[in-house]
Amino acid sequence: MATRVTPEDRATGVGQTVDMERSIAISAPRTGSVGLYSSIVTTAPGKKTRIHHHGPCETSIYITAGRAHYTWGPTGIEHAMDAAAGDFIYIPAGEIHVEENASATEPLVHDGWSGAELELIDRGDERFVLKRTSAARDWIVRATNDADLREAWAGAIFGVGSRWLPESLVGSCLGVAADGDGAALLMPDLSAELIAWERPGHEPALDTVVLDRILRAVAGLHFGLAWRPPWLSSGPWCGWAERLLLLSPIAAARYRAEKNPVGDVFAAGWETFDRLASAPARRLVHDVAADPAPLIDALRTLPVTVLHGDLKLSNVALVDDGVGLIDWEMVMLAPVAVELGWLLVSNVALLREPPGAVLDIYRKHVMDLAHPLIGPEAEQDPSAPPTMDVLGDWQAQADLAIVVGLLLRGWRKGLDAEAGLVHPSGVSAADDLSWWCRRALEVAEERLR
Repeated sequence: MATRVTPEDRATGVGQTVDMERSIAISAPRTGSVGLYSSIVTTAPGKKTRIHHHGPCETSIYITAGRAHYTWGPTGIEHAMDAAAGDFIYIPAGEIHVEENASATEPLVHDGWSGAELELIDRGDERFVLKRTSAARDWIVRATNDADLREAWAGAIFGVGSRWLPESLVGSCLGVAADGDGAALLMPDLSAELIAWERPGHEPALDTVVLDRILRAVAGLHFGLAWRPPWLSSGPWCGWAERLLLLSPIAAARYRAEKNPVGDVFAAGWETFDRLASAPARRLVHDVAADPAPLIDALRTLPVTVLHGDLKLSNVALVDDGVGLIDWEMVMLAPVAVELGWLLVSNVALLREPPGAVLDIYRKHVMDLAHPLIGPEAEQDPSAPPTMDVLGDWQAQADLAIVVGLLLRGWRKGLDAEAGLVHPSGVSAADDLSWWCRRALEVAEERLR
């Protein structure tokens, strides 16, 4: 079947770095293509990609405007050539290369997510990112009923120099301001420090030492505010149902009906999930999407704390000896199972460790933080801080994280399984999908009553 993709149909968002805008027309999620991908990429003046390659894919690039400079070779920089508007560029499969806008004033355009707008600002030797968000721009704001623009609130609370962040976390917002009917956030440019996410051929699997560093920082965030300072009660937190159902099959159908480009991606994924997952797993996901009350009731038996809300690794920056987190628009008060479920499923393309091992590392860091508060010495010392129980029933947290994860990203597990991918853990995407379905059913049988 032939498919027409109009400019309005394209999915437009940030490209490989914040210096690039990518408008995707032809891809597997959008049109069902198997061996072809087409998009229009605009690169800011004087900016360039990371050193990367496109895996097994050959690449044809047509320069529609501007001047480009390419380097390539064993490390991506040994050879060089320039190109101008009207030129085609051919890049063989696996060729390591860098693409740069050779003009200091004109954007480079070639055809080769939430909707918030990002603007780069240079001031002397420093570079900043200005993020503008509003209900009109950002579909997540609309989908999570975010009337208060909680990302701006979080930017003020958890920004640079925040007293509410643990030492292992670095604030990523310098200031916030009203911007018409929206808000603007000024941030340091962390594009070079952000972890690449879902870019096959661009980055290796996450190093175990780096994963440990990230999980230590996340544990610090969860543990550090478990004592619930009074101001937490007035925060514009993301609702549990809104977060849990953000990417559900029902939500995907709604986004598609609204002509939101993400709807096609999510809906195609859920259709694939329905073809490949077991019938009981399909029923579980669709039942919980239609009525999340049993899952929410199970979560309510657990302690709550501050969660970042969107811990995919593209929102994580490795800054000096610390960790920075961006995109706090779904910050919430909830059990850690919600954070951990999303962390596991959204980062499977980078994780070497299986889910159980990742959870064990996280739990160890929480327990290390809690240790001074739970021993006999703390009980005997009346001046000791109160015990802060972040985990509660740890097995329940670990179990419910699996149901949360499958509900949030079963759609992508379906696409990965159909594509025949093998994850860095060595597990095929098909086996991974089977494991998550089987485990979620076991949890549901025990916990969702």
